[in-house]
Amino acid sequence: MICLYVILFIIIVISLRFPRNEIISDFSGKTTANLIKGIFIWLVFISHLAQYIQSSYPQMLEYGFNNLRSFLGQMIVVPFLFYSGYGVLIGVKKWGGYINTIPSKRVLTVLFNFDVAVLLFIIMDFAIGLPITPKQIILSFIAWDSVGNSNWYIFTIIILYLITFSASKLFGYSTRCIATICVLVFLYSLVMSFLKASWWYDTTFAYAAGSIYCFFKERIDRLLNRHYKELVVVSSVFFILFAFAPNIMGFAENIRSVFLSLLILLFTMRVPLKNKFLLWSGKNLFPLYIYQRIPMIFLSVVPMGTLPLMQWSPLLYITICFVATIFIAYLHKYIAIRL
Repeated sequence: MICLYVILFIIIVISLRFPRNEIISDFSGKTTANLIKGIFIWLVFISHLAQYIQSSYPQMLEYGFNNLRSFLGQMIVVPFLFYSGYGVLIGVKKWGGYINTIPSKRVLTVLFNFDVAVLLFIIMDFAIGLPITPKQIILSFIAWDSVGNSNWYIFTIIILYLITFSASKLFGYSTRCIATICVLVFLYSLVMSFLKASWWYDTTFAYAAGSIYCFFKERIDRLLNRHYKELVVVSSVFFILFAFAPNIMGFAENIRSVFLSLLILLFTMRVPLKNKFLLWSGKNLFPLYIYQRIPMIFLSVVPMGTLPLMQWSPLLYITICFVATIFIAYLHKYIAIRL
């Protein structure tokens, strides 16, 4: 499994262009955001894949893989949250009527497309004999429970969209709006720490960080550029240190997610990226994220001969899961619900 990280690392290196000493003009634009999200969605793919596959690689390599996967943890979704917080507030800033479209264009569009995926997971579960309860099915449609699909991120991002909508409606594009978003994100994390596992809330500060960056972008960019090297060092040190801090109520990981957001900004500010595959992956984040578990589950359960494919050929299992995920993501544009 460690080989998958190596392959992704090679793809990233190939995508790099010569670093610059000045700010790249569009480093926080859509193209760069999609490239970064494209990298991290494949980190999510590797992490999910590890939940199903039984590796036959040498113990030392697997030890390295497990340590790296553990170190990354929930940080692999941080760019999704950071760029969402940034992107939604950019819409509020640029287009006056955008606030009123958040419930339909953001919340309901995500939820309805998610529900289509849930329905397909339910069909698959029944087809291959995986046990699911009526309660699971009902709650899975609001992302509070799962029928095998990834759900926590969808529930969280919907709540975060509603937080931005409420704050923007109350205060418009203002410092009070930003303060409200930060307070409500903190309260969401606090409440969820009593209701769900830590991964439901321990990266949400990245969303608030994206909102803060949007509002104070010019000042933050000047600060990052003026103290570039110092901030790279400081952010890297604290990102690593908080990985080993007690994650009480998700606080350490939330702080770590903010430092990772800062590192991403610093990286993209000076280092250009160019890769069509990663760009496509970032643009198709939703189907890649939501549907990748279908081939993973199916091929880990359904026998291919005497054993499931995952057991008798891990390499073929990985390859088919990858190809199937790409194929499903490509087809998604034909069934996507747009409001």
